[in-house]
Formats: sequence, structure tokens, C-alpha cells
Amino acid sequence: MKSPAIYAWLVFGAMTGGALCAQEPAPAATAAAATTTAVPVVPANGATIVDCYDVAAANLEKVCEDYRRIKALELAKARDIAFLDAYRNIQSVMPILKPINRELLRKRITNPDDIPAHKQEVERVESEVENMVELAARLLAEIEVAQTKEEHAEHTTVEMKPLTLQEIVESP
Repeated sequence: MKSPAIYAWLVFGAMTGGALCAQEPAPAATAAAATTTAVPVVPANGATIVDCYDVAAANLEKVCEDYRRIKALELAKARDIAFLDAYRNIQSVMPILKPINRELLRKRITNPDDIPAHKQEVERVESEVENMVELAARLLAEIEVAQTKEEHAEHTTVEMKPLTLQEIVESP
């Protein structure tokens, strides 16, 4: 399933230093694309599908690292341990990416017999990028929830009355 988020995510990567890998659709087309099908990934500024894949992989790696750091901060705070110890206890969520056939994707097609292999590799890369986008979206949603909880906790003060020894002993 193609995701309209692929456009936004790849453009976000471009804004943060990656190569621009999607053309901006017309405003009217944006609303229609959000309700119907995905915005196609179109190489722009001379970028190739390999460049788009590399941008997607780099962005996913950054999101996965941010997610790991946030989870480590939560663990360090919950267990009152050093961040580095908590970080070592949190596994990376970065998936092992299957290598793509860069040579085939960069090769100019001169023989019609080469089209099926090239098309198959392009479809595989497109699928890989979509999977990366979906994982990044899920991780970013979890990061947003964690940030919201942290912001809420900072602004909420709970007044607790001191417990007496009698209350502590009588509590279940």
C-alpha cells in the first residue's frame, strides 16, 4: 500500500540536509492525493531512486536513534540510573535493510530485455522505502506521545500530604 506520507517524509529529509526526492504537487492535487492514492515519488534535482533510498535509510536511522535515546531517557528516569547504562539496555529498532542493486538501478536501459529486471528492482526499492516510511511514522508517533507525557508531567504538580507511620502500616 502506497502512503501519502512518503512525500512529506522525503521532503522533510530534504529540508534536514537530504536530497530532494519528490516534486511538490499542486495544492489542489495534494487534497485529492490524500484522499485517493499516494503521491508518486519522482526524482527531482537530478536525484535518482538510489538517492531517494539513501535519504530514506538515513532518515530512518536518525529516527530510530532518536527513539532509542528517548526510551533510554525514560528508563534512566524510571529506574534512577545513568543515561549511558539505560542506553546500553535499550536495543536499536533500526531494521537490517536488504541491499539494493545499485548498479542495475543506475544503469541506462538500452535493451528491452533489461526492462523486467529493472522494473522488479524499482518496485522492490519502492516497497522498501514505503516500509521505512511506515516504521518512521510509527516511531515518530510514539516519540510524540512520549514528549506529550513529559510536557504534561512537567506542568502537573501533585500535592501529596505526608504519610504518618500509622497510615503506612495500615495500608494494604
